[in-house]
Amino acid sequence: MVTLRDLWRTAFIVGAALGFGLCVILLASERPGDAIYAFFLGPFSNAYFFGNLLASAIPLILTGAAACVSFSASVFNLGLEGQVYLGSFLGVFLTCLLYTSDAADDLLCVDLGGRRIIQKTKNTRNTTSRDSYPEYKLCPT
Repeated sequence: MVTLRDLWRTAFIVGAALGFGLCVILLASERPGDAIYAFFLGPFSNAYFFGNLLASAIPLILTGAAACVSFSASVFNLGLEGQVYLGSFLGVFLTCLLYTSDAADDLLCVDLGGRRIIQKTKNTRNTTSRDSYPEYKLCPT
């Protein structure tokens, strides 16, 4: 049960953190008004910045959820940050490995989500090596 004291304590901690951040901005910035605006309202000023906010926040939210699950089970896992970095590195590595492998060339298309998007057609005409790149067309759906 959440008590009123817990809510006040949480509000005080969040307010103190924001106040400390504002003090640092005021002391370190040449134009503190612009810096405070960019800090608080910048991510919501256009869709691109909001997308960057989401792309940065989602891994942290999922890592926090994983920590909550492990801590509620009385299992302390202090390697969550390293697991996030290793998982993202392996995800990018395997994507690059599979995308550039011979298996993708044998299929003659790029397979995204179980659906063939782009099909490579073999170049059968006699051309120089400069013009021997494969041609691409959309696969029929």
